[in-house]
Amino acid sequence: MPSVVQSTAGVTLQFTEEYVTATDRLLYVDLDLEGIAGVRTCVLSFQPGIKHLELLSWEQEDPSVGQVLFTPALRNGVPELFFGVMVSESYGGASARLGRLTFDVQTNEPLVLDDEAFVLAVGDLLQEGEGGTAVAASMNPVVGRTLDTEVVRVFHNRLEQCFPNPFNPTTTIAYSIKEASDVGITIYDVAGHRVRDLVNERQDRGAYQIVWDGRNDNGAPVSSGVYFYKLVAKSFTNTKKMVLLK
Repeated sequence: MPSVVQSTAGVTLQFTEEYVTATDRLLYVDLDLEGIAGVRTCVLSFQPGIKHLELLSWEQEDPSVGQVLFTPALRNGVPELFFGVMVSESYGGASARLGRLTFDVQTNEPLVLDDEAFVLAVGDLLQEGEGGTAVAASMNPVVGRTLDTEVVRVFHNRLEQCFPNPFNPTTTIAYSIKEASDVGITIYDVAGHRVRDLVNERQDRGAYQIVWDGRNDNGAPVSSGVYFYKLVAKSFTNTKKMVLLK
């Protein structure tokens, strides 16, 4: 049986958060293996350690590295993400992008990535030693994992349907802008007359929500009927309909 040594291989995790709409977002976790020259097999297990995440998919990125088997599981009641990597004999690289995990973010709260996020619970390798012998190696859970806690955030130009709709007396308008710009949101009646300017300012890229209370610029309640709200941000414009019922 091969002796167990400490491996110099490591894992790098990088995070991207995409606001697919102004209210729905996904978290992408890119998984890289570093220092794997001579490694033949690798077993990894992560404990996500972040609440309000639902795993949607796993996609292998570089098929040349070999076969990557993935399965989520529970171990002692704790969710874990298991990877089995069988490195191809023809693969000569020292690092590899294994692929991407995609999670649905099921909270409106900001994501916090710290040392408890994606803990490396298991990191076992079988690598080639001198004379072609097999050497069992273990990755240190601390130094074997590099966690980039700076989340890259991606936004799109979006205007969502207000909620509720129909409404009385208030409704919420959600929108997002992909780059900083002068932003305007204006309410119009069915005849095209301006009713109220809800937003008229420069805003940073991001996702926003604003409430309309069914009043015009003078503070007077408007009558029941069909209204339109229009978003303008640089060259992006979009208009949606809403109904006020009393």
